[in-house]
Amino acid sequence: MALTYTGSGVLDYEGRTYQLAPGTAFLIDCRKPYHYRAESKAWGYYAIYFDGHAAPALFSLIREEDGVCFPVTENSSLAHSIRQLYFSNSVSTRHTEVENNQSLTYILTEILGIARSHTVTPPEIKEICTYLENHYRDPINLDSLAAQFYKNKYHLSHLFKKYVGIPPNQYLNRVRLNRAKYFLVTSTLSIGEIAEAVGIHSANHFLYLFKKQEQMLPSEFRKRFSL
Repeated sequence: MALTYTGSGVLDYEGRTYQLAPGTAFLIDCRKPYHYRAESKAWGYYAIYFDGHAAPALFSLIREEDGVCFPVTENSSLAHSIRQLYFSNSVSTRHTEVENNQSLTYILTEILGIARSHTVTPPEIKEICTYLENHYRDPINLDSLAAQFYKNKYHLSHLFKKYVGIPPNQYLNRVRLNRAKYFLVTSTLSIGEIAEAVGIHSANHFLYLFKKQEQMLPSEFRKRFSL
C-alpha cells in the first residue's frame, strides 16, 4: 500500500496503468508482478508492506469491488492513520505489533468503504446517498426519505441495500460517525457537542453507535488519531 503526498507516479499492475497523483493511494498484492515509478522529478509517497491473518480476507473483499487506487482526502482520519502507521514503525516497541494490527484493520476497512462507493450504482441511489451526506444533521428516517424521493419506503430500502450493501439508516449513521471522527481528530469540541453537530441528539446513543462501528469509545479514538 502507498499514498502519494507530493508529485506524481505511475503504477503498472495486472495489465493496467494507474496515475498516482497527490491524494491517491493504491493497494496491491505484492506477490504478483507490479512496477511503480516516478512521473515527476519529486515524487513523495508513504509505502507500507504488510501481511497477516486478517489481511487476505479484507484484501479479497476490496478486490471484488475492482479496487486498486483510491482517493484519500489530505486531512481525513484515513490519511492521518496511514501517515501514523508509516512513521510509528521507525521505532519499534513492545506495543508496535498490536498498534499495527489495529491501524491496518481500520485503514483496510475504510478503503473497502471507498471501493464500494465507486461501484456502478443507479443514479437515483447515488442521489439518495448524496442527500444523506449533505443533510446528515437533519432528522431523517425512512418515511421522510421516501417522501423526499417519491418512492415506496420498502422499495427504497430494498434498492438501497442491494446497491449500497446496507440500509439507509445504517448508511446515515456511518456518514454521521465518519464526520464525528473528523471532528474528534481536528477539533476540541466535547463528545456531546460533536454528537449534536452530526445530528445525533442523544450522547448515550452516539457512544453506543460509535463503539459498535469503531470498536472503541470516541475518547479513545481522539487520543489515538488526534492530529
